[in-house]
Amino acid sequence: MSDESEIIQSVYAVAVEPERYDDLVTNWVAKLSAALFAYQDNPQDSESAALNDHVARATKVISLLAASQEDDAPNEALSAARAHPEAQPVMRVDHNGELTSCNSSATQAYGVKAGDKILDLPFDAAAQRTIHALAVKLIREQAGAAPARLSRANISKAPSTSLVHAVHKDSGQTLYLSLVMDEHAELHLISTDIVWPERLDQLMSDSFGLTKAERDVGKGLVEGSTMHDIAASRSSSIATVRAQARSLFEKTATNSQREFMRMAIGLSALYPDTPVVAPLDVAATARGPILPASEDWQVLPLRDGRGLPYALLGDPNGRPCLYLHDAIFGPALPRELVEEAVRAGLRLIVPARQGWRGAPDYPQGSNAFLQFASDCKELMRFLKLDGVLLVGRVIGATYAFEILRNDPARYVGLLGISPALPIGEREDINRMAPHHRLLTISIGANPTLLNFVTRAGFAIYDRFGAERLLKMIYRSSKADLKLIDTPATFAAMSTGLALSGGGSKHPFYKELKDRPSEYWHPGMELGVPFHALLGERDPSARQRRAERMVELGVDLTYTLLPDAGELFVHSHGEAIVEAICALFDRVTENPSGTALPVRD
Repeated sequence: MSDESEIIQSVYAVAVEPERYDDLVTNWVAKLSAALFAYQDNPQDSESAALNDHVARATKVISLLAASQEDDAPNEALSAARAHPEAQPVMRVDHNGELTSCNSSATQAYGVKAGDKILDLPFDAAAQRTIHALAVKLIREQAGAAPARLSRANISKAPSTSLVHAVHKDSGQTLYLSLVMDEHAELHLISTDIVWPERLDQLMSDSFGLTKAERDVGKGLVEGSTMHDIAASRSSSIATVRAQARSLFEKTATNSQREFMRMAIGLSALYPDTPVVAPLDVAATARGPILPASEDWQVLPLRDGRGLPYALLGDPNGRPCLYLHDAIFGPALPRELVEEAVRAGLRLIVPARQGWRGAPDYPQGSNAFLQFASDCKELMRFLKLDGVLLVGRVIGATYAFEILRNDPARYVGLLGISPALPIGEREDINRMAPHHRLLTISIGANPTLLNFVTRAGFAIYDRFGAERLLKMIYRSSKADLKLIDTPATFAAMSTGLALSGGGSKHPFYKELKDRPSEYWHPGMELGVPFHALLGERDPSARQRRAERMVELGVDLTYTLLPDAGELFVHSHGEAIVEAICALFDRVTENPSGTALPVRD
C-alpha cells in the first residue's frame, strides 16, 4: 500500500473513531508532512488532489456527526445502533475459547457466565466456529500460545480487531461481534445489534456522494443481508448489486464488505447519548477561576453593524494594555494574573474575536487578522486611548503585529506570552511538538487538512472532555502536563475551553485558516520594542526562532522562565506582570510607533 493510501485510510479511521486522532498525530505526522509539502509544491498533482478530496470527505463526516450532537430530535432510530462497549454485552476470552469474565449485559443477553465456552453462546454454529478460530488466531499471533502482557508498541503493529456476523439461534436477530485485543493480550468479545440509522443515509450521501441504490446496498450489508438477499429485495440482478457494492467500497475508501461494515459501525458509535461538555461553572475557588466575569463584558457597536465584545479590568486610570487572547482558551484570563495586574496599577482591555463571547462572524470573504485589527482600531478610538502596550498570547501576538501595522502611532510596545513566532525554515517545524507541527504544516500547505485536524481534535473534546484534549495536545511537555494535573489550573483551562465555544462550535479553525503563511511576517518590522516570555521547557522550541529574529535585527528581547512550558500563563502571573511593567518603563510616555505599510 502506498503512503498516500495509508494516509487516506488513517484519515478515515480518525473520522469514524476520533479517539484515534492521537495515533494520527503520533504516527502519521512525518508522512503527512511529506504529503503536504508535495501538495504545496504542486497542488495539481493527482496524488495530492486525491488526498485533498478524501480529507474533505472525512472532514464532512466529522462535521455532520458533530452537528448531530446538537440535534434535539428524538433518537429512537439510533437506539439499536449504539456501539458503546459500556452499554453492550462484553466478554473476555482466553486462548482455549473460555470466557474469563462477562459483564452484566452479556449475562442478561446470552445467559453466559465466566467459565463458559464460546460454544455456549446462543449463536449459529458457523459464527461460533469463526469466533473460536479467530480468538485462537489473534491470541497466538500477538501473545504466543498463551496470553502474556504485550508492549503497546507491539500491539500497534498488528491488527487487533476482527468483525464477525452472527445470528441469534432463538430470535434470529442479526448481530455483529467485534473481537478486540487489548495490551494485556486479552481478547474482548463485544456484540452489537446493528440497524442502519435513518440519519446515516444523509451522512453517507453528503460525505461520500453515494447514490440511493448504493446506500440501500450498504444498508443491506450492514444489517447482515447477502448479495443475493439484497438483489431479491430490490428486484435487481446479482451482477448489478455487486457493481453497486464495488462503487460503494470505492467511494468510501474501503476495500471489502467487512471494512465497510466496520466503518458504518464506527459512524453509528459516534452518536453519544449526550455530548460531553466541559463545565461552565467549574470553580477552583468560590470566586471562580477565570476573568473577565460575565458582568465585565460590554459590546461596542461597530460601523458595519456587528458588535465587538470587550471587557475592562483593573485601574481605570492605569497604564493601558490591550490583551489579545489565544486560539484555544479564548479571552479567559486566570484570576491570579488579573489580580497581579490590578496590584501593579495596570488597565486591561480584553476584546473577543469572532466566535468568542457571542462575537459574530466577520463579513464573508474578510481576513480574520485584518478585520480584527480594524475592529480594535475602532475600540481604541472609542476608548480614547494612546500609549497602549500590546500583550498577545500565542496567536494573539500575530494579531498584535497586524493591529500595530493598522494603527502604529497608538502603541508603545508588544509583549508576547508564548508568542507564535515566525518560522524561518522547515527545521523550525521539525522541532515542534507533534500536534503543533501538524497544525503548522497544515496552515502552510493544505487548508483542507487544517479543517480536518482542528475538527478531529475537538471531536476528542466532544466525546471525552477537556482533560483528554489538553493532555493530547501537550503530552510532550512535562511542565504543561503538570499544570493540567493541578485541579485549580485545570478548572481554569476547562472553563476557558467551554466559554470559548467548545468542541464542534470552537472557532479555532476560523482563526488559523487566515494566519499569515509566509515564513517572515512583515509585521515583525515593528518600530517598537518587542519582548517575549518563553518557557524554558517550551515544547515547540520558540527560543531558536527568537534568536534568529534578534540575528536579523528585530528589536526583540526575551526572557526564559524556568521550569515553564507553553501554559505558564496559569503559573507565572507575577513574572508576566513584572515583564509588562518593565516594558512600560522602557518606553517614554508618548507613543513611539513607526508607520508601517498596510498589508493588502
